[in-house]
Amino acid sequence: MILAMIVTSLVLGALPACVAWSKGRSFLFWWAYGTLFTFAAIPHSLFLRNDAQASQGKAYCPHCMEPIRVGAHLCQHCGHMLEPRHSTA
Repeated sequence: MILAMIVTSLVLGALPACVAWSKGRSFLFWWAYGTLFTFAAIPHSLFLRNDAQASQGKAYCPHCMEPIRVGAHLCQHCGHMLEPRHSTA
């Protein structure tokens, strides 16, 4: 009985892991998370953004490493003046 519950939990943990992996996240981390907290991990993985969507339009301040808008002249977190970046393409 306990062995069946463990096997079921391990198999159900693969559901959020597969969904998160398709969105560019770590399969192993999400499999462990899904195994331990199945009913929380499934909806959590469904509402994840793709890695490409999450980073679109974002850059990082070289001074404080906080996310900022691409093309920003001033970091809204630390006030560091940013140098303009010119595209070579």
